[in-house]
Amino acid sequence: MKVNIHFEQIQIADNANYREVYRAVSDAVRQNWPTMQNMSLERQQVAQQRASSQAARQLMKTLSTGRAR
Repeated sequence: MKVNIHFEQIQIADNANYREVYRAVSDAVRQNWPTMQNMSLERQQVAQQRASSQAARQLMKTLSTGRAR
């Protein structure tokens, strides 16, 4: 399964830790997740968690790069 979700804006502090970033990303993923009738709710939740985790890790890398400058 491949789902693309694009965020135009997520509000987090410049010094946010992983937990805060994950929470913001997870909320955004849940709000923008498409309805999939052919997939169980449990599988969708697992996919949402994976997507949130991957996006949060990538955002943390981006934030840490910005902090290093």
